[in-house]
Amino acid sequence: MERRKQTPPPKLHIERHPFNSNVGALSIGHNTSRIIVGTFPAYEVVNSKSVQMNFYYGSRDNSFWDLLQEAMGKSFEIDEEVVQDFLMENKIGIIDMIEKCYRKVNRSSKHKDLAIVEQLDFIHLIQNCPCRSFYTTSKMVTSLILKQLRPVVRDLHSKTTEHNGFPCLEVSFCFLLDGNQYKIYIFNLYSPGPNGLRGIQKGL
Repeated sequence: MERRKQTPPPKLHIERHPFNSNVGALSIGHNTSRIIVGTFPAYEVVNSKSVQMNFYYGSRDNSFWDLLQEAMGKSFEIDEEVVQDFLMENKIGIIDMIEKCYRKVNRSSKHKDLAIVEQLDFIHLIQNCPCRSFYTTSKMVTSLILKQLRPVVRDLHSKTTEHNGFPCLEVSFCFLLDGNQYKIYIFNLYSPGPNGLRGIQKGL
């Protein structure tokens, strides 16, 4: 009896962030007053399948841009160029913490299914940009930021407080080879993806 050849299982492969090194880096300058920090784009966005736009939070299942319009009381077309103009006009930068990763489960964008290979150099970002207000889209992002800071800083202090009327985490520190005192504010947002929105509804 002739044996059928078995199809080998699909191999894990590294996914590279499609926007961080160009769009994200260019959105952050000396006039940037707020930076939105996410994790990594959805599978659909990285692989340009069934996307709303080929940009951050461009998946059709992601409500980020709708929520941002509502929060800021402004309306704009969900288009790559329009969105970039909106960010620049409002001095908002946008970047993700993960540069390269494996997806442990095919097409999954859940944080637990992302195996990080390379991270954004957040330390370089802080030292080269005057912005001190960071809006993270999950607690995981905040955790990655703090884990990256701890080995290279001294006198790190963090506390829950309010800044401009909103609750946040205030983090102060000095880098080991830099005498300057730094103070950043981290505002932890709900994830704008389907799982995060379900969490909001459950909480309500």
